[in-house]
Amino acid sequence: MAQVNVLLQDENQPALDSPILPDHHTFIAPILVAYCLVVRAERNAVQRHNEIPGNAKWAKEKTGDEILASRIIGFLFIELERLRRSLGYTPIARVMTEVLSNPSDEAIYDLGRIYRDHFIRAFRTTTTQYPPPSNHPSRPSMDDLVDLLMDTMEGSGKDHRSARTAALSRDGYRCMLTQIYDETSCRKHPAVRKLAEAAHATSAVINACHIFNETVLQNIEPNQTFPYDPQRQHASAAIGILRMFGLDDLTDRLTTVGKPVSASGVHILVNILSLNPILHAHFDALNLFLEPTADGEADKYDVHAAYPRIARQGIPGQVKFVSLPRAADLDPNGTKFPLPDPRLLALHAVCARVAHMSGAAEVLDKFDRDVDDVQVLAEDGSTAKLLDLMLGSYVSVAA
Repeated sequence: MAQVNVLLQDENQPALDSPILPDHHTFIAPILVAYCLVVRAERNAVQRHNEIPGNAKWAKEKTGDEILASRIIGFLFIELERLRRSLGYTPIARVMTEVLSNPSDEAIYDLGRIYRDHFIRAFRTTTTQYPPPSNHPSRPSMDDLVDLLMDTMEGSGKDHRSARTAALSRDGYRCMLTQIYDETSCRKHPAVRKLAEAAHATSAVINACHIFNETVLQNIEPNQTFPYDPQRQHASAAIGILRMFGLDDLTDRLTTVGKPVSASGVHILVNILSLNPILHAHFDALNLFLEPTADGEADKYDVHAAYPRIARQGIPGQVKFVSLPRAADLDPNGTKFPLPDPRLLALHAVCARVAHMSGAAEVLDKFDRDVDDVQVLAEDGSTAKLLDLMLGSYVSVAA
């Protein structure tokens, strides 16, 4: 079995006292011009950072934020170029245009913050509470697998729980990486239990894992009650980036604004993986990601982990997604049980790589820890940076 690919061997935060973006890259001419502007912005921020006295904490934090923002854009260029080579998919031109339209250092830092707050965070979830396992309630003791699948096709996909049921039906009631069977389904449905016993497989609770963060688009109403709605602004910015990247067909399906209440929205199956809870948590935190294999075979992915310890979870280095054979027989066109969209998985992988290589992953992890720990803002201003990052998700919205 192929080994899991590991992105970084060292978990230490990238240093701020020297540039880390590569000086040169094999971009075509106009993209190279934009990339060089980003490299310049990082170097200028590093120089200012090193000139500030060590006791000037606020100024150090400001320049540190500028360094991180420029690195996000620089590594975004590099990772989107990799995406172009693997999928023939070219959103890199849009980022190039954004940089060239305003090539100042400050504009590049602002752009990095926008992608941190509305792109990386849109594919990163660390606070979602997983609902308790549930299967479709109408016929809970069906012995026949075909009846179970037919029941799922008729009533699933409108919320987290029903989407989980549909995803499990598509994925053979197993984790898509470890092939462990879902314990709830085995206990509830004799037909699934027979599958697990025939495979001599173990079982555990399997979760519905959203690729694009489900919380971004939850409870977004078609009409704003107030002139300024932070959650709606954040959702609009995140969806705007996906549209700018050419994913109009997906964004139309991910959103429910202006659609009937029966619309699936973010719970569409192309946005869902079935994973065990440990892998679910790593995937949500951008510590585990999937990339299309070099051979171009449909629905086949290389499995990547951010660090070596995460790779030691009994997961394969490569996986091929397939629907449960009987689900495929009932749905030959893949309209009821579609597999995860490779473009969403590819963008999730881009976010994971950029977050870890730039240092944004550690910053966002620290932010989550601080939000959990801090109940009120300190009078001495020591939590001002935390407030700034909390508000960043809502105020740094792309024009």
